[in-house]
Amino acid sequence: MKNKLKVILIGSLIFIMPGKSMAAFGDTTACLLKDNKQAAWTFTSDDGFYESVCFYVSLFRKYGLKGTVGLVPDWVEGGSGYIRDWANVGESHGAWPEWKALIKEGYLDVANHSNTHMFLLKDDGTELDDVKLEMEINGAKEAIERNLSDNYRCINFVYPYFKKNNIVIEKVKEQHEAARGGWGTPADYNSLTSPNFYDLRSQVLLTETSLSEMNGWVDRAIANGKWLIETWHGIGGVGWEPPSPETCESHLQYVSRKSTMLWVGTLTEVVKYLKERKHSTVQLISSTASQVLLDITDTLDDDIFDYPLTFKTEVSGAWDKAKVLQNGEAQLVSVVAERGMYYVYFDAVPDSGQVELTALKAGDDIVIHSTAAYPFITAGGKSAAVITASICDKDDSVANTAGNSITFSVSGAGTLVGANPVNAINGEATIT
Repeated sequence: MKNKLKVILIGSLIFIMPGKSMAAFGDTTACLLKDNKQAAWTFTSDDGFYESVCFYVSLFRKYGLKGTVGLVPDWVEGGSGYIRDWANVGESHGAWPEWKALIKEGYLDVANHSNTHMFLLKDDGTELDDVKLEMEINGAKEAIERNLSDNYRCINFVYPYFKKNNIVIEKVKEQHEAARGGWGTPADYNSLTSPNFYDLRSQVLLTETSLSEMNGWVDRAIANGKWLIETWHGIGGVGWEPPSPETCESHLQYVSRKSTMLWVGTLTEVVKYLKERKHSTVQLISSTASQVLLDITDTLDDDIFDYPLTFKTEVSGAWDKAKVLQNGEAQLVSVVAERGMYYVYFDAVPDSGQVELTALKAGDDIVIHSTAAYPFITAGGKSAAVITASICDKDDSVANTAGNSITFSVSGAGTLVGANPVNAINGEATIT
């Protein structure tokens, strides 16, 4: 016997406020940072201590964070096995299948930390010969991408021992989009408008670094609108200058609490965003009282630069919500009032097709489609099905609606399991 499924969309009320000028209708700018945040924060962990990175990822899951690991290919299982760095001798640097599985979870991306973690500069300050530099820098990148496969692109470099000169930097530029260093002057924060992409500064964690000092870095980044990169190694006695697990968790919890103002992005994400924003152009193709059509392009390699930028478009106060459509993917966004003007914020990828913004008035229909997976038998012998409801616009495009939830109910026999209502993520909610 089939049961009937009823789903109800619970949304936010939007109040329409009259009286705005139409003079700048359709004007669109890229936000300084993703989701219009005030500052950016990137967690990096050097040397690839596998157990330490697994610990970091467990905290990323817990607190909704993400980060970047700098891998040394020759230290990963299957390499030469020779480690000259005392802080890494005897430690586990994982195996490629382990790294691949961990990265697939979505909490990490990978930076190239050189092939063998060799000093790229000799004692006299000159660089290694070109053959060794090629192997340490570009050879390592090729090894990372080959072993992670699935068309993985490793676009960032992390200088071993933070050492470099202009010749090393030029070699890094050949196949990398950015490179992170360590301490330095000016202050160890990066500009959001004109960062030195091949000498990105970072705050380096030491065993003696206090929690208040770490949290102070975050506060200063937010107050001054900067990009804070933190450099960690191992944790709890592993690797070079390892902080304690307790200090690490307390700090990451603090970062999570600041996420309303702070964009937590990996090294790859922030580099892509800042470069795309700098090189993007927005063209207003047309505008009517109920629709804006935009063409957003950039001058970068689309095979690498495919990260969505957050844009801000001025619209009419008569709009309540808007449907944003690009390349068949839809978002439903609310109109926000700022200093007597009205805007919508949305994400779009340059060079991925025109962007269409269409006004939705209060009361416009939003359709909810539901599907049930084939019933399976639980351990208790009871039949169950996984039911997914998708929030769609009137054109049946799944709409990425923020702040909405779906309430499920069953008429007839059967009981729903799990919290109800369910928060909609990327326009979908699932219950059993």
